[in-house]
Amino acid sequence: MASKIEDPGDLPRPELKPVSGTCASVRLDSLIALAFGTSRSSIVHCIEEGLVFVNGKLITSNGYEPKEGDIISVRKKGRFIYDGVSRQTKKGRLGVRILLYI
Repeated sequence: MASKIEDPGDLPRPELKPVSGTCASVRLDSLIALAFGTSRSSIVHCIEEGLVFVNGKLITSNGYEPKEGDIISVRKKGRFIYDGVSRQTKKGRLGVRILLYI
């Protein structure tokens, strides 16, 4: 039997693990590789096979640039929230933040 929740604070919250690292550019393949600790070339295969979704929409281009707050899902691996760019290194790489669902 279903019951109505009066206070939205009573809803369970997902556990998120912050992950940070650097990328040459904010592209879908580099963010997924950072989030799951794999190579970009192995991620390109997942993107081409139709296993990657951004905010529920199928994405088939590894050059897609997600926006801050986008939820990125990869079938058989997991999902995460792209939290944005935090800094730029001296060599021009971008420091990015990711919130990985546990």
